[in-house]
Amino acid sequence: MKITYRNSRLRFFFVTNIIFITFLMIFFHLGCSKNKKVPLLQNSIKMGNVDSLNIEIGINSFIVIEDKGLEIQFASLIEDSRCPIGARCIWEGNAKINLLVKTKSNTNLVELNINLDPRKISNEGFSLKLISLEPHPKLGVDIDSTSYKASILFSRKK
Repeated sequence: MKITYRNSRLRFFFVTNIIFITFLMIFFHLGCSKNKKVPLLQNSIKMGNVDSLNIEIGINSFIVIEDKGLEIQFASLIEDSRCPIGARCIWEGNAKINLLVKTKSNTNLVELNINLDPRKISNEGFSLKLISLEPHPKLGVDIDSTSYKASILFSRKK
């Protein structure tokens, strides 16, 4: 089917409307689509002669300690029941995370806590201790689960 236009104004109107509708469709598609898969952020470091490192790692991110053949991934937040800032609590609460720890010989999923045991794990010549978890809950404020960052102390065993 061939459409012919006798009037150049009608042709201009038709073409500009098609272009406008195409841009609207692209705009709404980009604005409404959600990428459900969170990309991992890779950081690679070398320890050298240092005995310990304080590592900050975001949720769904990992860090590679090259000279140790070690990869640590902040796999998930299990719970965050810490007393919110601005609230009066009977006890301070706890935060618990899952770390995926890959060494040359094995892969382990470990749980670490802020205020309960286990706070620290030891494995194949090193230890990991959860120092802090940010952001800290605030009274009446919801925290986006993707904004969590863990501070972990990595230590070499002597």
